[in-house]
Amino acid sequence: MKDFYSNSPRTGLSQLSPSIPGSRVIVDPHAPAELEPTCANKIRVDNHDHRGGTVLFIQRPQFYWRSADRSGACPEPGTFLKILVAVVTSPWLPLGLFLFGVIVLLYIYVASLIKAPRTPKEPQPLFALECGPEVPGSERPALWANGPEGLPVKFLRVVVHVAGKESVANCTGYLTEIRKNDQKKWEGDNAKLTFAPGENPDALSKTIHERMPEFLDVLIVTSRNEIFAGTKGRGWPYIPPLHEIFSEAGEYLLSVSITGPGIATAAPQLRFTWTKNWETSRLRF
Repeated sequence: MKDFYSNSPRTGLSQLSPSIPGSRVIVDPHAPAELEPTCANKIRVDNHDHRGGTVLFIQRPQFYWRSADRSGACPEPGTFLKILVAVVTSPWLPLGLFLFGVIVLLYIYVASLIKAPRTPKEPQPLFALECGPEVPGSERPALWANGPEGLPVKFLRVVVHVAGKESVANCTGYLTEIRKNDQKKWEGDNAKLTFAPGENPDALSKTIHERMPEFLDVLIVTSRNEIFAGTKGRGWPYIPPLHEIFSEAGEYLLSVSITGPGIATAAPQLRFTWTKNWETSRLRF
């Protein structure tokens, strides 16, 4: 058996027929004029005819066209069809389609995350605190009504600001612990403190506005060197009493918590220097 391939240009295809008796060349009448056939007919020559002669069979004429100014080998007829059939009938096709779908969905999801406009997060509102004799409003002298002349006192306070929000309502402050050195002098309760002025109805639940600080009463020291807590009515219904807690001069650590809805709780530790002299005793960070 012999295989013959015609690579003649279109104008010379007819010359193939006389050279091989019984052969014929089929030309695609729909081929564009500017193209030429790269492969014409595949011709099988069978020398084993029962009559001893040579019989030529035109075997499935295939035409492959390419541009006249290009070159390249002709693909084997039916190769692409065989590949397509092999893919479609493959037992791995369902798994392949499933994995392909998963990859496509994953790509769409990741692309949406990358391309989606990121909305800027609003800043987390915070309490900004100040305390110390150099801070305006942190130490405040006052006069308590006590006899015709009154009783001079000094308020020791924390100045409370709001940052990142126009206002925070229902802010509250608590004294939660008193220490001296490593010894706990008082704990296990929350003494609710007032915002100044302590006589106002909103003293225990204050609205704090941005750029308008409020003042949390922590301790009051009188000219008689007595210590009062900044609670409503200045009472101390806890044990031990304040005069026992502060019976010795020295430094005390006071734990305070300031809370409000939608804002992080502030829990500073304040250092109270008790000199047993109301004018020189200080409260600071």
